[in-house]
Amino acid sequence: MGLGTGTRLASRGLVLVTIVAALFATSVYGAAAPDFNVFIPFTGTAPDNCNGEVVETAGQFHVVVHTTMSPSGTVHFDSLDNFADLRGTGIPSGNKYPVTDTTHVDLNFDGPTMNVTVTEAHLVNSAGPTPNFFFHDLLHVTVNETGLGAFTDDLRFGCTQQP
Repeated sequence: MGLGTGTRLASRGLVLVTIVAALFATSVYGAAAPDFNVFIPFTGTAPDNCNGEVVETAGQFHVVVHTTMSPSGTVHFDSLDNFADLRGTGIPSGNKYPVTDTTHVDLNFDGPTMNVTVTEAHLVNSAGPTPNFFFHDLLHVTVNETGLGAFTDDLRFGCTQQP
């Protein structure tokens, strides 16, 4: 679904590194850490699950993180990650694919309570009559002092036809 498993795991790893860096910066700088904004060169593969083709991609992974801490110790973490100008070529067709991929993480810690909302949107968009593959996920988790308080996961994926 969306980007290949290895690609998604790599991007998850980058997100984890940014979370740790942002939390460290918040603890060092106090109430408002400077924003973390970085572009990382990226290559990988993405399946077009609508036609079975593999799309070889190249572009940049862009991460923006903003973290704040209130005087009472509540930590708010906001991360927006996307592939900037990610383009691909279908194997074996040679079709051109602009690929969009955005992940937004909104995370709050308040003592033993944590809530996180993750929104992911991916589109492997063919530049011709080949159907486009899309993937969208909205995940929300709340953990409180007694454990998992709430969990929702709205996952949608499929193919869209070109006009």
